[in-house]
Amino acid sequence: MCKAMLLAITVSVPWTGCRCEIGQSKASAKEVARMEVVPGEIGIDGKRIHTESCGPEDARPVLLMHGASFSAQTWVDLGTLEHLASKGYRAVALDCPGFGRSDALDIVDGDFVPEVIALLGLERPVIVAPSMSGRFAYPVVRSKPELIRGFVAVAPAMTAQWAPTLMGCKVPTLILWGGADAIFDPAQADLLEKSMRNSRKVIFDGAPHPLYLAVTDEFHAELVSFLVSLP
Repeated sequence: MCKAMLLAITVSVPWTGCRCEIGQSKASAKEVARMEVVPGEIGIDGKRIHTESCGPEDARPVLLMHGASFSAQTWVDLGTLEHLASKGYRAVALDCPGFGRSDALDIVDGDFVPEVIALLGLERPVIVAPSMSGRFAYPVVRSKPELIRGFVAVAPAMTAQWAPTLMGCKVPTLILWGGADAIFDPAQADLLEKSMRNSRKVIFDGAPHPLYLAVTDEFHAELVSFLVSLP
């Protein structure tokens, strides 16, 4: 499958808001509850990993990780979990080991996501990996692609190291980068795009490294568009 051409520098997509609203028309308590963000935790080797989730448990799952300065709470505050739930997805955000409310783990980076997928019962989730969380996502994309439906690379760490090893990888991939990223050069997005056979790249002009903070509406729109496009 051919890779899409680089999109226009600034993406402007109409968006109706990040909060899920239940209409006034006889929404059942069960329907309302499944749109609420619910905190939880899973245990790995006796240690706690904190999660936040929203949406129907039987819906297609999206697993959101975070950068070193953030946590699962970031996706709660941005309304990302509720927005995805309103579109019919099960959104699960987690605090990576040693971050937020999760305990540190003595675990190989490449084993963490598969363990989480199994414990949460997620069937081929789409992984959203910003910045630091690339260390956990890239090993799965490279060695266990059958576990995931897609990969959303949000200026992930270690791209320069991993991109050459992913040449010809068929995992559907959305590459998002801030044009003003001062942490990881946006040129790294080109490296990843060249490696992934089924990828699309979006550069947000003027956006910083945590682009989702600056262009939240556009980020949500691109994410949902990608999810809808997956078989």
